[in-house]
Amino acid sequence: MHDFDANPEPVLYTDGLNLLTDDERIVGLAHLTLMPILQTLQDNPFNARAIAELREYLGFQADEALDAFTRLCELGPLHLSNRLAELNAEDEEEG
Repeated sequence: MHDFDANPEPVLYTDGLNLLTDDERIVGLAHLTLMPILQTLQDNPFNARAIAELREYLGFQADEALDAFTRLCELGPLHLSNRLAELNAEDEEEG
């Protein structure tokens, strides 16, 4: 079951610099927030705490995540592919 008290904040830092753009961070956080809630609801559709978390997310953060996702999509697949390659290269340099 999902640990609702865990901090889902995604972190990708190099030399103290955040490599993610604001929109990338928002979309990543949306994914990290929603996936455990949806998994919990899939396993137990009547989980009151998961329903409350989903309702809260949809009421406050979903619009911001949708806007960020839309802006990222507008950049186009080539840009997104290049960004993923750039982030993977940064990750491999640290590893």
